Amino acid sequence: MNKKRKTFRIVVDRDSDRWCVRESDITGLFLETATWEEMLDEIRTIAPLLIRKNLSMNESDMADVEIHVSVKRPTLRRKVTPPRIFVEQEQLAAM
Repeated sequence: MNKKRKTFRIVVDRDSDRWCVRESDITGLFLETATWEEMLDEIRTIAPLLIRKNLSMNESDMADVEIHVSVKRPTLRRKVTPPRIFVEQEQLAAM
């Protein structure tokens, strides 16, 4: 019997020297760690347990589960320069 694979998505972000789970398809997954390696270890340990609990799955069903972890890239903060406004001297005198 061919079972359909279940895919879960986790988005991780780095904020103030801490790694945090920002978005997740797994209900109840809230993590914050000091290093990337710790984050991956926590995800490998906790995510399968939460999936099994939330979906009432057996350990054998976990063979059909994929967990995709991605890192949210920081948005580039560009300095916005206001446009230059040129006013003719004659127009200023008329005002």
